[in-house]
Amino acid sequence: MTFLNASLLAGLLAAAIPVVVHLMSRREPRRIVFPATRFVKQRIASSQKRLQVRRWWLLGWRILILVALAFALARPTVATAVSSAWIASGLLAVLGVALLAMAGVARIRERLPGLGYALGGAALLSWIASLAIAGISAVSGPKVTTREDLPVALALVLDNSVRSLRNLSDDALAEETTARATGPSRVIDQIRDEANWILGRFPADSRIAIIDRSPRPAAFALDVASAARQIERTEPIALSRPLAERVEAAVRLVRSSELDRRTVVVVTDLTQRSFPAQEWERGRVAALLAEDPPLRIQILDVGTAPAGNLMLELPEIADATPPQMTPTAISIRLTSEGPRGPSGRDQTDEALPTKQTRPSASAIVELQIYESGTPAAAGLPLVRDSEMVLPTLRVADRKTIPIIDGTSR
Repeated sequence: MTFLNASLLAGLLAAAIPVVVHLMSRREPRRIVFPATRFVKQRIASSQKRLQVRRWWLLGWRILILVALAFALARPTVATAVSSAWIASGLLAVLGVALLAMAGVARIRERLPGLGYALGGAALLSWIASLAIAGISAVSGPKVTTREDLPVALALVLDNSVRSLRNLSDDALAEETTARATGPSRVIDQIRDEANWILGRFPADSRIAIIDRSPRPAAFALDVASAARQIERTEPIALSRPLAERVEAAVRLVRSSELDRRTVVVVTDLTQRSFPAQEWERGRVAALLAEDPPLRIQILDVGTAPAGNLMLELPEIADATPPQMTPTAISIRLTSEGPRGPSGRDQTDEALPTKQTRPSASAIVELQIYESGTPAAAGLPLVRDSEMVLPTLRVADRKTIPIIDGTSR
């Protein structure tokens, strides 16, 4: 076959034009999301994020509760010198929790995507700073002693002014209690008794100082036996130094000790002359107590009357079914328990009051009976507006009974 214009055969390439046009005319289906479907998907995604954040918060709270319970059972103690550092550490930890909560809210709402990550990073930095401050305070802070069997630097301040010569039975407070034959009769005896009892509560290798209101310099005793002898030799003195001055000397002496446990105990009858406001305001006791290391000071009152207890037992009726309009006897036993010994120690081995025991107080006992048989008491008792309505109480009998400690009437 011969073509006169063979070069025109290149026009056969034009046959590809319909193919290209056919391919270009094909349309891909568009994916159209209905508004309701798009809203449902957004709600599902938001709910999932909210649920995820809540689960993380629930996990964090569970961990925090267990950690707090462990710390509470361990009973942590902090030295006063580093208390401000521990407070700052706690505030930073609370700030981290608040920032983390704000980050969770920002993640749920998705208004500013970068805000949640920024708040989360700030919370992490706050926690790191809190842990760093706590670690530095725990390592560099002073050691806190919690063992009760360790020796203690103890200063016993005895208020042996001339007023301690008075008898307890002559005191106004002691008039309400029963005098016991075996108990101390003077305030100074009570002070010595309490001081000896305190002395036996501490280890034998403790440093103990007995400081009275004399101008003698404050110093530690050689041993517990020497301290006990000083207590027994303590007598009331007429020319006494101010109690605030002696307490200040005791605080200075105890602070000079190398022992970790330091305590000052003031045994006094709490009279106004021992605690004048001017002397205590001029003194430096409050300033000394505010210094480090921490120091415990206790005031033991020996002038207050020991407490008793009055008990009224259930009534006993002589005739449970008396005839109408017939008087019947109703008896109630009133019991008075005597006072306790010094510092709450029960005096179970003491003798009962003797014949010299006098009534310390009296009580008025009244018998009140609800009225019956009157027009006002008709139909009573009843419940009105959810409240119980009772007849009027009237006093049927009244009697004054003297109370003697350790007896019943």
